[in-house]
Amino acid sequence: KEARDQEAARDHAMLTSLKRLEQSSSQIAHSQSALVDALEKVAYLGGPTGGGGADPEVGQALRSMDKQLRALADDLAVGRHETTQALRSELRALIALIDARTRGGGGPGGA
Repeated sequence: KEARDQEAARDHAMLTSLKRLEQSSSQIAHSQSALVDALEKVAYLGGPTGGGGADPEVGQALRSMDKQLRALADDLAVGRHETTQALRSELRALIALIDARTRGGGGPGGA
């Protein structure tokens, strides 16, 4: 029983860590979206027709940065999706293992 309780505690800790990781990924995505919005505003205000008085080179550099940040955000979104899918798969496997052990005590280390 003590070994089962320790394993349940480890499983709970792992689930908590996975949940925190998913929340952190969501916060990162939100921050990146806000950064893209801010850079779009800067590019709009500082562009040649934006009235910001910046020269065309500055506007071009800002547009280039915006394009690169969009590509980065897209890449991160794909990676985040893949990571989320992998975590969900691992969670399903973990839940199945916990379920099997609590129902019949099967599996390695089960009673």
